[in-house]
Amino acid sequence: MAGVTTENDHAVVVGLEQYGVWQLPGPAADALRFTRWLRRRRVPAKNIQLWLAPLSGDGLRAQAQALGVRYNEAVSRDQLMDVFRDGPRPGGDGGTLYVFWGGHGVMARNDQRLLYCPNSTWEDRRCLNFTNLREYLTRHELTGFRRQVFLVDSCATYYERLNSGDPDPAVAYFPEPQRIPGVEQFMLYATRAGEAADNPGEGLFSQAVLDHLEAAATDPARDVDLAALTGHLAAHFRQLAIGKPSVALPTAVHVRHLSGDEEQLHRAALPAPPATPDFRDFALTVRTAFADVGELARHAQHLAAECPASGVQGQASADEVACALYTHPRAMAAFTESLHRAGSPYANQIRELGATRNLPGLLSPMEYERLLQILRGLPELSGPQVLACLQAALPWVILPDLPAEEDSYQRLVAWVRELEKRRLGKYPPLVHFTEFLAALVPESDAEALRAWGLETVLRVGGSAEVAASWREEARQWAATRPALGRGRVVVQLDAGAGADWDDAATYTCAVWSDIGDGQLVPGSSSGGGGHTAAQVTRLVAEAVETLGATSPVVEILVPLEGLAVPVDTWHCTVPGRRAPKLLAVDHPVVLRCAAAAGSYRGRRLAPGAPVVLTDLHRDGWAAHGALQADQARGLALITAEKPYRFDMAWLAVELGYRVVLWERELSGPLGEDFFHPLFPRGAALGALPDRIRAYRAKALVDPAACPGRLSLVYDDPSLPLPAVLPLTQEITADEQQRECGLAHLPEPERSTDHLPRTAPVAPVRDRPPLTGSV
Repeated sequence: MAGVTTENDHAVVVGLEQYGVWQLPGPAADALRFTRWLRRRRVPAKNIQLWLAPLSGDGLRAQAQALGVRYNEAVSRDQLMDVFRDGPRPGGDGGTLYVFWGGHGVMARNDQRLLYCPNSTWEDRRCLNFTNLREYLTRHELTGFRRQVFLVDSCATYYERLNSGDPDPAVAYFPEPQRIPGVEQFMLYATRAGEAADNPGEGLFSQAVLDHLEAAATDPARDVDLAALTGHLAAHFRQLAIGKPSVALPTAVHVRHLSGDEEQLHRAALPAPPATPDFRDFALTVRTAFADVGELARHAQHLAAECPASGVQGQASADEVACALYTHPRAMAAFTESLHRAGSPYANQIRELGATRNLPGLLSPMEYERLLQILRGLPELSGPQVLACLQAALPWVILPDLPAEEDSYQRLVAWVRELEKRRLGKYPPLVHFTEFLAALVPESDAEALRAWGLETVLRVGGSAEVAASWREEARQWAATRPALGRGRVVVQLDAGAGADWDDAATYTCAVWSDIGDGQLVPGSSSGGGGHTAAQVTRLVAEAVETLGATSPVVEILVPLEGLAVPVDTWHCTVPGRRAPKLLAVDHPVVLRCAAAAGSYRGRRLAPGAPVVLTDLHRDGWAAHGALQADQARGLALITAEKPYRFDMAWLAVELGYRVVLWERELSGPLGEDFFHPLFPRGAALGALPDRIRAYRAKALVDPAACPGRLSLVYDDPSLPLPAVLPLTQEITADEQQRECGLAHLPEPERSTDHLPRTAPVAPVRDRPPLTGSV
């Protein structure tokens, strides 16, 4: 393409994220970035038509205004068709027309690329035919645009493969134009035919294109080097595919209408075959099995369509196919998938050949995409629910800690990618897991998961009986799971030998989650040491968010001396949020003590009359006698003077009291009615943690009405405790920052003066002991 001035250049820039039933984060920001590049090349703002359907448009609108470009919100197919019908119009000869389109797309029959429009729905999938659009832009009215550049970042998955039984796309066509010769059109697509584009929040294709364009010269007197752009993308994506073989590679097509030039398709080069005797033996077996070249070609075509990054073409030789099966992680599955569907007698031979050589055993692209489609439609599942399925289905699998994901679908995808790498004989463990997952979801979703699992089992050479046995195993597991109660987060703390728990600098911490079925699932921080109070608060907040339960109870598991821990003062900042996390205000928080579990005996967790310990019980063995007078009671309230409250609480817990409530800060004895607001007539004792949480919240608003700094032991023996871990592992300051995700946060101040009534509690060793107590 010859160099031209940019004054006559025009552009239509489209970025669609919000559809009638779908969302796709990223294209709007990519489109705006391309617009910014156009303005740097001095393309006049009035020549740029920017049409966006963003998930959130406020920031993008301001950015467009800063560039002087009008922001248009795309809402319908007709609207976008009018953009190309009514404009742009060349202001002179020699200008370049740019068309950037980011959004959802599919590949229809006859290799027709379809681009979905904002008002697409499941029942009415409105789209444009991109080939028809290209032809329409060669009409006589656009004679001035002899150079046209198309950048299309969308999927090109075969529609019929993923949407069998769904309505066909509703395609709208532009009128057939009176075309003019000599129009040069350059098309650069994000994917080859049959592929889905990679989009982790932004299009990998758009990112690579814009990185190159921005790094290249932006002098308007110099034309864009499209050949260099194509070469950069080919090298970039091939290098990326080494680390991620399933990555979608770009397709570059260059066309001159009516001039005789042919389209040129850039494809990945075949990798060099391994120079090993094992591979040569493998290739010989493939050649022998497929002496019929026609049969090999049929299956190679499927392999080429499913695994384009392998470099295999439809007319590939047996050696080329063998090389792909040996090196590409999904090629073996895709090839045997085709053999299985065709009933080929060589299916088992090729499968066994791959298994004996430990070749990659990932799902085929079709299996993987179908599974993700099913998972995307499942109801919300909490992290612990998914982990419970994993533990029941695959108790022998030790999985690494995966990063917390924002929603159920992303959590499932993270586990799918990890489980794909594991093997259970010839059966993918992922199939076993999906059978158990099916036991947690509605029957319609369960049937889709089971059908997928059965097809995959049959593809790897298994039988329907194997899938049926897993299904029965999952059914029995689901039937014996207890009904879900209230969710819990259990935090085991240790401050070290001789530490002052009411003023400790750091703690060793382990976290478990329970969705309400009594099954405790360890968190990623188990056994970690050196956590500040703020970091423990952060870990609890993350566990609560992952749990997905409504208002779970936070149980702090401490030794007897740890009953002094002031959890009601603990707080932390949250990145990106103005509101901090106030542990005991945001969640009902209680203390539990594993050391006292053997003392419960017959004590009741019931709202009977409590044992009240006052100043009258500070001398001799009075407190001990009062607590043991009725060994069926389980509730103790402590109103004695401040120096004696903690020791009385310790004694009550040690003697097996399940509910112990005391105040830590107020001097002097408490009035006999101090705790009455927390025990309204007829109220269930089980609501006490929530009433105390509300009390702590009101204390921030009206300290005079709620003056106490309350500590609550609430130990329901029906809720299991975790096996106590040896919390001795220490971590460095840098490690604890990384572990808690706080590397970018300043260390919280030790003081909590900005909260009401946070004067430090006197250390335990400075308090007078109860006379005569043991």
